[in-house]
Amino acid sequence: MKNIYIDPRSNIVYASYYIEGLYLIYGKKNVKFSMTYFKELKQSSKHDDFDHYFAFVLVEKNNVRRVIIDFRDKNTIQKQALRWSDVYGK
Repeated sequence: MKNIYIDPRSNIVYASYYIEGLYLIYGKKNVKFSMTYFKELKQSSKHDDFDHYFAFVLVEKNNVRRVIIDFRDKNTIQKQALRWSDVYGK
C-alpha cells in the first residue's frame, strides 16, 4: 500500500486538483499532510516558491519517491526543487 505525504506549505488552492487526483487514485485515507519528508526542500528565493509548485512524496515500504508538479505559467524551472525531486513535472 502506498501512502502519500503532501508538503503543507504548498499553495492548496492551486494544488487542489492534483490533491483530488491523489485522493481518487490512492484513497483519501492514504493521503496526508506532513513536513516529515520536506525538511530538505527549502524556500530558496525572495519569491514564494510554493506558489510555483506542489510537492509530495509516495512512500511504499522503504521506498520514497519525491515528486514536484510545477504549475507556474512560465517556462522556467525551479532548480532547487528539481534537485530535490525524483520526478519533476511542468
